[in-house]
Amino acid sequence: MTPMQKDIVSVLIGKFVAGTHSEEETLQLKETIKDATATDYEWLLAYYEQQLSAFEPTGEPDQKLFDRIQQQIKAMDEDTIVRPGIRWWKYAAAAVLLIGMVVAGLKLYYQPSASKLAKNIEIKPGGNKAVLQLADGSKLQLDSSNKVINVDDRTVKQNNGQLQYITTNKSATTYNVLTTPRGGQFSVVLSDGTRVTLNAASYLRYPTEFTGTERKVTLIGEAYFEVAEDEKHPFKVVSGNKVVEVLGTEFNVMAYPEEPGYQATLVTGKVQVHVADNSAVSLTPGSMAEVRENGNIDVLLADIEKVTAWKNGYLSLNNSSFKALMRQVERWYDVEVKYEGIVPDRQFGGFMGRNVQLSTLIQFIKKNGINIRQEGRTIIIMP
Repeated sequence: MTPMQKDIVSVLIGKFVAGTHSEEETLQLKETIKDATATDYEWLLAYYEQQLSAFEPTGEPDQKLFDRIQQQIKAMDEDTIVRPGIRWWKYAAAAVLLIGMVVAGLKLYYQPSASKLAKNIEIKPGGNKAVLQLADGSKLQLDSSNKVINVDDRTVKQNNGQLQYITTNKSATTYNVLTTPRGGQFSVVLSDGTRVTLNAASYLRYPTEFTGTERKVTLIGEAYFEVAEDEKHPFKVVSGNKVVEVLGTEFNVMAYPEEPGYQATLVTGKVQVHVADNSAVSLTPGSMAEVRENGNIDVLLADIEKVTAWKNGYLSLNNSSFKALMRQVERWYDVEVKYEGIVPDRQFGGFMGRNVQLSTLIQFIKKNGINIRQEGRTIIIMP
């Protein structure tokens, strides 16, 4: 509702509480609140409760009237418990307002239902899970168990959230795709000994055996690379028109489509970052290449602890915008975040373990002054 509509509703609620409303005002209230949102109803409830607390009529309660109102309220919300007492008229006045005017909205937003009960779902953090797509298109579900699997006639070990390809002398090259869902992470040790750790909602395409003059993989999402040194065979990570080229080093690449920019961060060694036909930039340890939508590359000083926090088991809150933090939450907890108003202009500091329940993170955000609630797998940020 607009501020003007709230002013109108405020006056009408006062008349309903006092019992001085007319039929015309009844219709006016119905019309004003017909398109109210859940947030509007929460405001409406808070306002009428405030008005009722200041209303003190005289008279003895009519038990038959009270019983009828109580029955109507219970039909609307089985959790409501009302008993006759010296403030019986407050429930009667509330019932006149709620049952007569906003029962449809209240049933939608406040009665015990699947929607309301969904708020109590405890969402666990992500873990080791991924899907491996083989050259023939078949798919294998991966987890934290320990086993040996056959992949395109090659032996691959799965151990505690990591795949390891055993080097062979086969010349035929086939490609596998490792995909982590939202709420998943996984690692793979490639045939050359390079270890790649995938963050949630990421995609890595790679050959089962590196052949030729270079070692090339394709990444969408985010991954941390620990590249086995081989000066004769450069290692390349391709993300669209962006390429990171190394000989042997450790670096992080973030290439999520929903993020505002591409980032390649060097931890050790030396890398070059290319964008389409633009000239390459070289990074030294502790620096980051940030590629804008127009293809321009900025070389910045990197916060290595923040960039690699996810790999080390943490959510990075350090100097992150609120929206950037919530994008991390969406990917790791497999939830959807919705904003019912302006996005809070807030930044946080420090780190939080990625193994905490979602409810713990929500409580932390609430304590920092953000109006947030959970409905099933949807997180709603309110004004």
